[in-house]
Amino acid sequence: MLRTTLPYCLTNYIFSFTGKIIHAWSKTKRINSTKRAEWWMRNMWDMYEETGNERIMPNVFTYSTVIKSWCDQNEPAKAEELLEELLAMDKRKDIPIKVNRDAFELVIAAWVDYESNAPREDSEIGCERAENLLNKLIEEENNGVGNISTSPEIFNAVLKATAVSSSRSMEVFDIALRTFKKLESSYHTPNNISYRWLLRTGLSVLTMPSDDTMRRAFLDKYIKKCCDDGMLCRGVVRAVANCPVYRHGLTIEESSRLVNENFGDWPISKSWSSSVPKQEHVPAAEDFERYKFDLQPQDYVDR
Repeated sequence: MLRTTLPYCLTNYIFSFTGKIIHAWSKTKRINSTKRAEWWMRNMWDMYEETGNERIMPNVFTYSTVIKSWCDQNEPAKAEELLEELLAMDKRKDIPIKVNRDAFELVIAAWVDYESNAPREDSEIGCERAENLLNKLIEEENNGVGNISTSPEIFNAVLKATAVSSSRSMEVFDIALRTFKKLESSYHTPNNISYRWLLRTGLSVLTMPSDDTMRRAFLDKYIKKCCDDGMLCRGVVRAVANCPVYRHGLTIEESSRLVNENFGDWPISKSWSSSVPKQEHVPAAEDFERYKFDLQPQDYVDR
């Protein structure tokens, strides 16, 4: 075949040219554009196998380009397949490809987007897959694989998946709690965004009268932690003050009681927001007031 007889000096050109084609296809966002981008990446593997020249081999950036393209096409499962392929190659000594954190971030973000748009019958999948990927990342980090490590943003992405989910099942709440505890036990610390997503998840799930005791204990524990960490921001306050309310259980009256019990009277202690990174995110008096009064339908299907 012609490509097996190409001079060695042309391999850099072949890699560069093929990489530009892959990048171009990944950016077009047509129906079959990502399939074409992946086809060209597979073609690079074919050329490598025929020539044995590592300069023609796709690298982690080639994979990340195609992964991002699948994510942009709302195909997180296909993106995750390529991530798994990267992880498998990372463990091989004969292939100089090392996975990086960017690939994990892309796929987890794609599952978050999936969860935010999934109908009730397809919900929870994005939360579960995002948590699974976080667990793999933690495992790879602990094993010293490649150049990968966790970040607060990755933990927060998984927490966000639970907060935006249309599911009201306890499993979603459990995923949020497990993720937050893993964040606490890591070398990172929870920030105001972590607390906001966690509280939103809890107040989306713990809505029934039978949840009253658990809901109050949950808020008491994590709002206190948030204040002790100096991470009380406007988003956290609004998550509590304007959480969804129902005819029974988490009612408007119950929400008001939770706000008064956990935050007290205005003004609040300045130390509660001492670590909030931006001044405009520090709570104001109006953040503690309810402005959403529509009652949500109380659905017991998930429970």
